[in-house]
Amino acid sequence: LLKAIEHELGGIEAGILGYSAKYGCDFEKFSERLKSGKIPSPHSYEVEMDFMEWEALEARKAELVNAFRRFH
Repeated sequence: LLKAIEHELGGIEAGILGYSAKYGCDFEKFSERLKSGKIPSPHSYEVEMDFMEWEALEARKAELVNAFRRFH
């Protein structure tokens, strides 16, 4: 089970790193910039999809980290 969690976390981390590289910040900063209008075309399909996918990756990462701690 721990190996499966580690494997999934690796894929999630790769996705998170991709978004971090694309926007030059972590999700929290991206969210702040989006809300303050500092992200170009904040209501474009691409930006909204990136936000939703990145948010889902961060949520799943938190779930897996908690599961790993419980079983480790």
